[in-house]
Amino acid sequence: LGGTDYGLQCVIDDQNAIYGQVNLSLPSSGLVRVRFYIDTNGLTMADQDSFPVARLETLADWICQVRLEYESSAYYLTPSVQDDTSSAWEVGKTSVSDGVHYVEFLIEQASTDTSADGAFTVWIDGTYQGARTTLDNYDYQDAVDRLIMGALAGIDAGTSGTIYLDELVIRSDDTEIGPNPTYRAKKRHLGQAIGLGLKIGF
Repeated sequence: LGGTDYGLQCVIDDQNAIYGQVNLSLPSSGLVRVRFYIDTNGLTMADQDSFPVARLETLADWICQVRLEYESSAYYLTPSVQDDTSSAWEVGKTSVSDGVHYVEFLIEQASTDTSADGAFTVWIDGTYQGARTTLDNYDYQDAVDRLIMGALAGIDAGTSGTIYLDELVIRSDDTEIGPNPTYRAKKRHLGQAIGLGLKIGF
């Protein structure tokens, strides 16, 4: 995060996207669990400004995402998920203070291409925020291609400053990842191996 050795620093001084990318393929479990930290770092945003800070994507569309929003002088983290018809739902929109928070989500693939038993579950700072179940998401999740993090798209003219993203962990099971209680002391950050500071447990 800010002042540390690794991680992803996104300086927003125009409306161009800025991000890092991790290439993925769907594990045999059909499960993808992700945890990352975000520091809003006093980012200037006009009321109703928003942009996605993390997305799981196919080559053609997004599967699930987390947006940073600003409304009535408050930041919000808003996760959402799409199914195979591109219908989208918000899950657990949460007000957060200006500072460091961690987001964890689990997306589960439907069991067949005709079933609707997939799910998307979200925790913020370790607290359950909600879930979307009965998802028909077999085809979208089968085509997972990458996870991207940063200031991804739709950056408004009223948004400027720097955010930090860090401590990315990706797993292929439903085991809780939880916080990293030692990240400040250890300064272990996204992708020492590939420049993004991550652990992948596939």
